[in-house]
Amino acid sequence: MSIWQIIGTVSLFSVIVLGLGILLRNPRDNSRSISSFIAAKPHYFLIMALVLTLGGAAFYGFLAFWLVPTYELPAITNWILGVAFVAQLCVAWTPASLTKASWKNRIHTIGGMVVGSAMVISIWILVLYGSNISPVAYAIVTFAAIDTVICFIVLLLGIWRYKQLIFVSEVAMIGVFSIALLVLCWTGRYV
Repeated sequence: MSIWQIIGTVSLFSVIVLGLGILLRNPRDNSRSISSFIAAKPHYFLIMALVLTLGGAAFYGFLAFWLVPTYELPAITNWILGVAFVAQLCVAWTPASLTKASWKNRIHTIGGMVVGSAMVISIWILVLYGSNISPVAYAIVTFAAIDTVICFIVLLLGIWRYKQLIFVSEVAMIGVFSIALLVLCWTGRYV
């Protein structure tokens, strides 16, 4: 067992637990994003910005130094992860705004779209080019890859027009993606 597996597990569980905390402490208004719930309270924003920065560094380290080499993913995966981490920092430190026209909201939204695109691309790289993935893990990751595409499309539709789709698609995309990575983390290589 690698230290990166432990770091990956802790960072993924942190995302899941903090996400569940946000779900339980806020009313179920599907027209708002997770970020808008966080930005509504300054202490939530500061805590999540720190968590997304420090936890994000650990998470992207886990991906780059354990997941990519373990499953023999192409080198371009690390470039995608690097761009996603920079975009995540933009999302973390630029609060979501309830005003569409604000520059903060544009930066936050574009950063979120880059992170979401990186999630879709990287999980499909894993499905198409990953080596030595156990059959059970492969089935779960394939389901997650399909889910991520559907949720990302729904999320884009929510940003563009159908606001009631935003929250549900974010939760489903991040949750299933995180679970798939946890499964990969603990099923090990299938040789």
